[in-house]
Amino acid sequence: MIFLFIPFLWVLIKYFQHGIPDSSSFESWFFNSDSVLFYSLSKDIILNQGEIIDWYLPAAPSLFPTMFLIHFLSHIIKDIYFLNIAFLMAQLVLFYILLYFLIKYFTNKTYAYYFSFVIFSLIVLILDFEPFLYYLKVDHHFGGFLNLLLCFILTINFLHISNKLIGIGLFSLLTIATISDPLILPHFSLPIIIVLYFFSENSQNNRSLVFWVIFLASILGYLLKQYFFENNISNVTLSYEGVINSMYHIKVFFTEISTISQNIIIFPLIYCLFKSGTILLKKQKGAITIKQLLILFVSFSFLTSITVFLFFPSNIQFRYLINIYYLSIITSIILLYPVINNVFKSNYSSVLRFSYMSITLIAIMKSDWHEPFSFKYYPDDVAYLDKIVKENKVEFGIADYWDANRLFILSKSEIKGIAPIKIDESNNGIIRKFNTSELWINKKFDFSYNINPEIIGVKFFDTFIRNNDTIYVFK
Repeated sequence: MIFLFIPFLWVLIKYFQHGIPDSSSFESWFFNSDSVLFYSLSKDIILNQGEIIDWYLPAAPSLFPTMFLIHFLSHIIKDIYFLNIAFLMAQLVLFYILLYFLIKYFTNKTYAYYFSFVIFSLIVLILDFEPFLYYLKVDHHFGGFLNLLLCFILTINFLHISNKLIGIGLFSLLTIATISDPLILPHFSLPIIIVLYFFSENSQNNRSLVFWVIFLASILGYLLKQYFFENNISNVTLSYEGVINSMYHIKVFFTEISTISQNIIIFPLIYCLFKSGTILLKKQKGAITIKQLLILFVSFSFLTSITVFLFFPSNIQFRYLINIYYLSIITSIILLYPVINNVFKSNYSSVLRFSYMSITLIAIMKSDWHEPFSFKYYPDDVAYLDKIVKENKVEFGIADYWDANRLFILSKSEIKGIAPIKIDESNNGIIRKFNTSELWINKKFDFSYNINPEIIGVKFFDTFIRNNDTIYVFK
């Protein structure tokens, strides 16, 4: 059992050595203003008795599980450095559990126990590139992928088990998941609805009921999201020029931006597409099995996830396609079950021993044992800001967007909010109504970080300078 903790232990070691991710600096990955958005929101709720509706949130508000987990953990852990690792470990645990239950449904308990560990370790220790390393991030839609896995597990169970609690759970989860991240519509809802259309109903399944539960939950979630968290970024635009431009960006994404490794990983989806064509061409009444449903779902999830970018103003990015990369690996392990089971005759102990040794060796080789451990994170610029804040008893300030949330969440002083400011072409300071609290931007500001107060009309202030940072305290 101790080997199950190797990936978790490796992540802890690398985190406290500031060694993850390898592709970016520790601070810019974990503590930029995007990454700490939901920490800022939670701190505002706890410190200022703020509310979610006070905040200008992105197109994916990430209410569940991201915001829920962060707010829950924030009541237990006050230090952002440890709060961040606690959230990261929680995401990993949830992923491992969902991975196990999904594989178990299509194979058996022993196979799922062994190969969920293999996939999990592979993703954590070896696939340290986009989009796999997004389990480390708070803001890159990994929570939406966890919702997808759970929704799919509930769906395949509800298809063959007439249990009202499963139905209510699926409806509730999909509604909140759609509010949290509308990408679940092309990733899960639309493909499963298409598959259920082909999945014939009989006395042994609840196809029609499942179909309507998913359809209505998706519609309700999207309407509620638009009403409570309206954001123009998620608006769909239709034009010939826009579609042609999007097709170009999709081509560039897979031919120039994606690496050979990334494209090889989704190669099994090509097999699923051909297999899906065969299944649909040969389909007869009641002919689609639950494993064929998986193949069809993964295929349509791939197609609808790509197709949606024909109509989105946003360019295609890895964080919007987490589902196709993860599902490709998971589906491969499930489809290989008959072959692996036949070769090893249901005795996977040799596979497990080899996996344990390999994973232990990889973890040792990828660790820098000379790198010191650090159990605190308090940058000098934040410490200096806190010193000025305490000496001058200020509470609300302004800063550039990439400083605002970061300073607020890392501060150990009594700062109650920092509003993001952008400077327009006329050199005027304008509040940026994005990822910040509406209440903050309506406060009377009493300090500024690296932004000359004169651009917002403040004439009298004291100036404090340290290295490249300037703090202005208004008189």
